[in-house]
Amino acid sequence: WKKGRAGTSIGRAVHAVLQSIDISPDVDVEPYSEAEVITEGIPQHQETVVQLVKNALNSKVLERARQSDKIWREIQVMAPIGNSTIEGIIDLLFEEDGQLVVVDYKTDSLNSDEEIQRATDRYRIQGAVYAYAATKATGKQVKEVVLLFLNPNKTSVLDNPANMASEVEKAISEYGLLL
Repeated sequence: WKKGRAGTSIGRAVHAVLQSIDISPDVDVEPYSEAEVITEGIPQHQETVVQLVKNALNSKVLERARQSDKIWREIQVMAPIGNSTIEGIIDLLFEEDGQLVVVDYKTDSLNSDEEIQRATDRYRIQGAVYAYAATKATGKQVKEVVLLFLNPNKTSVLDNPANMASEVEKAISEYGLLL
């Protein structure tokens, strides 16, 4: 799997399908995935892309998103923090009970709960940055950030991301811009 600025070819194909299709679990993802695997030069991985997209569509968090009247996909966000500006692209954002939920699709191939925990730790600041930027942009609180690991089909929830603002500030001061 080629690595690029936006991750692996499979990851880019999965994200491209999920940003352009109806998020109903009944949608036929075959034609969309076929187009994206051809674009990425990985037609041999179409079954993998189809399965990862179906995992997302059948997840509980996308079921919740389908209940929302306010849902956005592939939203570019940026916000000032200290002397820096943070930015990123949120895969899925929806409103629930007057607050926001950030969903970040992850196509890492993980084999154990320990690997999922390590990946969650690795993506924690990214999720906090998205929550911080979404709150600054909308004035609404983000109640949770959901890391939706598509292989295996598991979620990791970062509750109370507003409390992670200090982690974002520390990471910015130590490492500069993150995303």
